[in-house]
Amino acid sequence: MNNFYSVVLAGVLGSLAMPVMAFSTNDAATLQPTTPKALIPRIVENARMPERMPEFGDPTAIITEAPAGETKQYVRDGYYWYPYWGYMMFDYKSNTCAEMVEGDDGFTYIKNPYSNFVSDTYLKGKREDNKIKVTLPQPIYQEPNLTEPGKTNTYYAVIMVEEYVGSDYYMVTDQTELTYTVDGDKITLDLGYIPQQDPWGGWQYPYYILGLVTDEGIWMSEGEALQTWTPFEGKPVETPEDLQFEDWAMTTSDGGQFVKLGFTEDSVYVKGILPAMPEGVFKGDIDGDKILISSGQYIGIYNSDTYTYVAGVEYDAENNPSYVDQLVFKYDRQTNTISLDDNHAIAYSRVPDALSVIKMWRNTMFRMQPVDIDHTPLAPSIVEYKAFSDEEGQGFFRINLPITNKDGYLLNDKNMYYNVYFDGALETFYTDEYTRLEYDMTDIPYTFGDGWNFYALGTVHVLYYYSRGVKTAGFTLCNKVDGVVYSSPMTILDLATGEVTTDIKSIRANAQVMAEEWYSLDGRRIKRPESGIFIHRTILNDGSVNVEKVRVK
Repeated sequence: MNNFYSVVLAGVLGSLAMPVMAFSTNDAATLQPTTPKALIPRIVENARMPERMPEFGDPTAIITEAPAGETKQYVRDGYYWYPYWGYMMFDYKSNTCAEMVEGDDGFTYIKNPYSNFVSDTYLKGKREDNKIKVTLPQPIYQEPNLTEPGKTNTYYAVIMVEEYVGSDYYMVTDQTELTYTVDGDKITLDLGYIPQQDPWGGWQYPYYILGLVTDEGIWMSEGEALQTWTPFEGKPVETPEDLQFEDWAMTTSDGGQFVKLGFTEDSVYVKGILPAMPEGVFKGDIDGDKILISSGQYIGIYNSDTYTYVAGVEYDAENNPSYVDQLVFKYDRQTNTISLDDNHAIAYSRVPDALSVIKMWRNTMFRMQPVDIDHTPLAPSIVEYKAFSDEEGQGFFRINLPITNKDGYLLNDKNMYYNVYFDGALETFYTDEYTRLEYDMTDIPYTFGDGWNFYALGTVHVLYYYSRGVKTAGFTLCNKVDGVVYSSPMTILDLATGEVTTDIKSIRANAQVMAEEWYSLDGRRIKRPESGIFIHRTILNDGSVNVEKVRVK
């Protein structure tokens, strides 16, 4: 079984096993999936295979960088196949970022030829009059085979045909030429598809597609039926050459981060509010005690395939968001704060004049912080939990980890981690049980997630656990600054009653160990642990006692 099967089956089985959790509208607005590198194989039992397979060629001939030449940006619209949680979907997608390079070597290079799959590689073609002709198959992407170490899986661009009219399965053809037609500034990939909707509101399936397959001809669920390319006209915001950016804290309803702000006499420039686009800048106009930010400003390219724009958002009485042309921030020069009321939000959108949200920030405030602040985090809070059940083989916690201190100042999440205590003992999560971990983990980094047992969703964190018989669960949030650990009070949850208490006797970073004791898991005290898992009890000079489970190798 290759890694595609492993990933897909794990995802499906995991989704069946995990408890269902409801996220608020605001949470959902910030949880935008990135384009995966793994695809889903489309396997049809007894599917007819082509009589003659094409020669797939050198699997290492993948083009990851185009040669020197003229690079042109386009907006790509088209009809395409893509996988969605085990289903095959055929749909229309617009406003995709597309790029072609007219190489100095006389060839044309087409980046990311598939609408749903960001390969960051190129198809190579040759321009002849008003045609760009691409010889297929061409290798597009390669990855390690997870089930056979040392081997790789290679995927090729090919022309495919329906197994039969109306089928959602496609076979490799022996056609070796793909053609893009150039008409002035417009470029079209046309395989003969004429879009028509069916009686149910969907699109009728194409007969031919530009598909992606393994070297055995298995379709990887990606396919292009019709593409239209038009020149991209967006221009990023220009900043003055002498502009100086400073660090400001940006806090929102679901967390916070440090961003860059630069000021001129009548303008403010904001940079890096989306970590994936650290150089993205938008501009606001200063008008007395207000700052006006216009929607539609072009920010840059997100995730290699998405043009990104600033969008203003307004909420109605039912909390439904809508697009607005301008946002008005309150500007307090005395406190160095720039804030937006709760009825509005700022968003990054895929289109310049409507909401197609990549990321949205509500309750936004920018604040210039003093250098010397209290580094102690606030105590975690319990949002939702489910105790371990034998039927499901797991339990889970959904907790909120504040990103600010008691004065509302933002803490640096890069310095922060949290600890979990089961029945008073510090818990270590081991790789043999939590198999997505790369190493045994006691201090869980604030932004860490493995996509399976640990999730970091802004300030909300989700943890699935497998320990039976846990009666209480405790959580502390720690902030390590210049070698000193500042710990929050511990939040303790009684899993039987749901009662939550806070232990104000936080673990002190400067406490010294006065004595230590070791016990076996069945409670017997031992002098010196050997290989295995043991209970380690330490007595500190402040009178506190720490108990943790430790693996000795």
